[in-house]
Amino acid sequence: MRKIGLFTGVLAVAMMMAAPAMACQPSRGTQEEIAAVASAQQTDMWDKADLVFVARIEQSRTKPSASPFGMLEVDLTPLTWLKGQAGPWQFGLADTGWMMCGPLPGFDIIRGQPSEEFVVFATGDTPAQETTLMTVSLKALVEPRALAALKAAQ
Repeated sequence: MRKIGLFTGVLAVAMMMAAPAMACQPSRGTQEEIAAVASAQQTDMWDKADLVFVARIEQSRTKPSASPFGMLEVDLTPLTWLKGQAGPWQFGLADTGWMMCGPLPGFDIIRGQPSEEFVVFATGDTPAQETTLMTVSLKALVEPRALAALKAAQ
């Protein structure tokens, strides 16, 4: 068995501990590179989603949890269908856990305020926690087909 020096051992532990934190760092690319990644993600979600719609936050509250980080949940009402169609009922989304990077599943809509509107990408025929792929604020929406559908619906 090979022995390692104190410095090498400390360095190895520091690198292992830093690896997850490095994975959580925001992109350090140019604005154009960051915009290209956002566009690619939204395009991928549009292609995978059966339902894409604008939803309004009706209510936001802290979810009872053993977590000291304050898990949140929101009640949503679908307003405008951009792709597919389902009923106009309310549904909810909530934090389900925490990682070093923050809450899971990381939907930005959960951190929104009542009356704010977001675009929701979902699979299947019923919007729900289990079927939601991604949420995007209206001002961050860049997917061309979603923008065209939103413009046509206005």
